[in-house]
Amino acid sequence: MKYKKQIWFWIFPILTGFIILLSASRGGYISMALSILIYTILVLRHIDKWGFINFIIMVVTVSVASYFILPVFEEAFEIAIQGGFDDLDQFSSSRITLYKHALEIFKDYPLFGGGWEAMTDIGNPDRIQVFHSTIFHTLAVMGSFGLIALGYYFFISFKYLLSNKTLIKTLMFVGILISQIHGLYDNTMFMLIYTLATIFIFVLLENELEKADGN
Repeated sequence: MKYKKQIWFWIFPILTGFIILLSASRGGYISMALSILIYTILVLRHIDKWGFINFIIMVVTVSVASYFILPVFEEAFEIAIQGGFDDLDQFSSSRITLYKHALEIFKDYPLFGGGWEAMTDIGNPDRIQVFHSTIFHTLAVMGSFGLIALGYYFFISFKYLLSNKTLIKTLMFVGILISQIHGLYDNTMFMLIYTLATIFIFVLLENELEKADGN
């Protein structure tokens, strides 16, 4: 039974990493690499011999599979360096320009921000502008008040996850932390799917902890 359970420790992150690889998201590449590295270190400290055997099996499997799909990795590398490094704005897909626009809106509406319709999308005037950064988007849309509220949310969340630590809570902490590192240069916090997933995971965690306390 342990063998069957602990194999999923490695299957899920590998599948997730492969999907991120196909997404051609440079920010995703960075975040996923950090996630898998820290995740592997944490899990290896808490598994038994079957878990370690599964780890070796997955390393060998991924290594062999990577050899056969080497062109996919080469394409991912080409995508990662597209635009070159001379022009940071071009390399970051015009994010520097977006951040400047966000700061301009914040200067005009420093307390509560300019709202979600403060600026239309640069490429599509029928859409609202998303600033591809949790911090800059918060400043532009919700101002200083929003930034304080966001900071309070992280304080409460991390305080809960770091109290009475378990492996699951630690992994959640790492996941949320890295997703917010990703949020420094891309969208995370204000994406509906991210918010719903976070709420769903916290509810599951709370139920699991209540069951553990009951036992």
